[in-house]
Amino acid sequence: MNKLPKYLGYQLTMSMLTDEVVNTALERFDAPMELQAETARNALYDYMSYTSVSAEHMDAFNAELMADPEFHDDGCNGLGYLEALADIVDDLLDGNEVVKYRDENIKNDDVEEAMSATGVQANATEMATLIATYIVCGKTGLNDPDGAGLLIEQTGLSLDAVIKTASYMIGN
Repeated sequence: MNKLPKYLGYQLTMSMLTDEVVNTALERFDAPMELQAETARNALYDYMSYTSVSAEHMDAFNAELMADPEFHDDGCNGLGYLEALADIVDDLLDGNEVVKYRDENIKNDDVEEAMSATGVQANATEMATLIATYIVCGKTGLNDPDGAGLLIEQTGLSLDAVIKTASYMIGN
């Protein structure tokens, strides 16, 4: 078994903000229908890449967001909404990175070998996903109640078992 490569993180590109990612985030955010995916994508890219947003993109984002009276009347500004939307997008991109890392680097045979060596019993495919989550998102990623934390709960695994298996595969 080869040691797993270090995860280097991603450099956000506009192409990563696919229609699927942006539309899913808008849906989870419960954004108004007036807020178009392309407007959100431009503002998100600015905010997530530079932690600032061009006046043109922010004005368009605010105009579409505030067209809905519910958003206009609650006293919040567009930047606050953009930050919340960016958090959702970041979670979605992390999920994509977990799948990509797992598919490119983790083989079920290697996971089975690591589990055997560490005395952990689990489904190799589920453990591979948890190991990829640990490598990409760290220990906090394993605690996500809607993602890896839920998978850990459903499988009856412990955090320690996942980390022990991952550490074996990383070479620690």
